[in-house]
Amino acid sequence: MAKERNKEQDTIYLVPNAHFDALWVFTKEEHLYINLMLVLKEVAELVEKTDFKFLIEQTYLLEEMEKRCPELFTKIARHITNGDIEIADGEYLMADTMLPEGETLIREIMDGKRYAKKKFGVNVPVMWQADSFGLNAQLPQIYKKSATFTTTGNHAVKIGLDFFSISKPPPCPPLRLV
Repeated sequence: MAKERNKEQDTIYLVPNAHFDALWVFTKEEHLYINLMLVLKEVAELVEKTDFKFLIEQTYLLEEMEKRCPELFTKIARHITNGDIEIADGEYLMADTMLPEGETLIREIMDGKRYAKKKFGVNVPVMWQADSFGLNAQLPQIYKKSATFTTTGNHAVKIGLDFFSISKPPPCPPLRLV
């Protein structure tokens, strides 16, 4: 007899996000203009009029929005509180996880999660590393201690995919000196 399938297990949800590095190619002002005026202003309208969902990945962006565009911040804050917009990667500013020491990463997470809790009353349970040059081997421990999922860099954990596992690298073949 064929095993009955659970429809919930067969459902994959795609949640759009926008990722612009704060200081990679653009200046701080260009980054903020792109994110606040070109992306999040439109996202707020879409969420308002449809069942559109969206993901914001850096609390720094929200903090700047609060200072510069209070009206837009009020809209976005309402959507975060309602669950239409989610904050993932509770970090203040998405860090390159290979270069900084563990304490820097911990402070990024603490500052970001503290801001999200204070401003929106939400705990950020999922870490999100959308654009890192590598994943630091300390991340699972850091994420676990900061009360976030430790096996994922995105919401893959909800559908049972293992995103981040640590294993020994394969052995190197012996070197031949000629």
